[in-house]
Amino acid sequence: MPRKKKIYLTDYFDNWIHVYKENAVSDDTLKKYRSALSHLKVIASDVTLNELDRLQYQKILNRYAETHERQTTMDFHHQLKAAILDAYDDALLNRDPTRKVVIKGAPPTPKKRKYLNEFELKLFIRELELSDDPTIDWLLLLIAKTGLRFSEALGLTKADFDFEKQTISISKTWNYKDALGGFKPTKNKSSVRKVQLDWKLSMQFNKLLDSVHGLRHTHASLLILTGVSVASIAKRLGHADISTTQKTYLHIIQELESQDTEKIMRHLSNL
Repeated sequence: MPRKKKIYLTDYFDNWIHVYKENAVSDDTLKKYRSALSHLKVIASDVTLNELDRLQYQKILNRYAETHERQTTMDFHHQLKAAILDAYDDALLNRDPTRKVVIKGAPPTPKKRKYLNEFELKLFIRELELSDDPTIDWLLLLIAKTGLRFSEALGLTKADFDFEKQTISISKTWNYKDALGGFKPTKNKSSVRKVQLDWKLSMQFNKLLDSVHGLRHTHASLLILTGVSVASIAKRLGHADISTTQKTYLHIIQELESQDTEKIMRHLSNL
């Protein structure tokens, strides 16, 4: 961008987010920068870089602070400051307007307690409906007893459970905030870990996962019995090789073949 060209602060910040932050930070972090840009467009849509001095920057923060708590204003300042310092490094600004700013904002509102005490937790677990069928209550039980993040619990697969050692391996999450879903990495490297299960929870989930896997077999068996090709079923189940499907459901396939043979013989005898 030429130094003498009129550059609006909002345009620069928008372009800066696109160049430096897209595909470089998490989706949640990128949304925070986009949110800051949206507020900036309301507060300072007509402010240009060449007129951005300490007084003008302080006015921007003060406007934002009128409707936000102090910590939220601080976050807004840090997001905007990162872009402005780059503009200063690129000689688009003669001075750093973010020096010695005063962070204002409304006092924090009383926060609701976000945890249960031991007595409340026992009551909560007692109210869960832990039937033989997989339900959300089983997920709540697992989170309550392991402290997993919601996305971590959703990202668990059967292979992550080691019932001999009574542990679960956390190595991925499920992107529940996106309609398309999909597995994602953990929040950070420290989040990749093994979590110990108590013996009761381990036994409960061992039984539950056997039940869940039984539903998978039931689904495949019904498809075979309704005449769906083994190739189609293998693709639906995610089997890499059709022989895996044939081997797993050989008894059902053989039973159908026997029924087909009887049908063929009956038809031929009527000729």
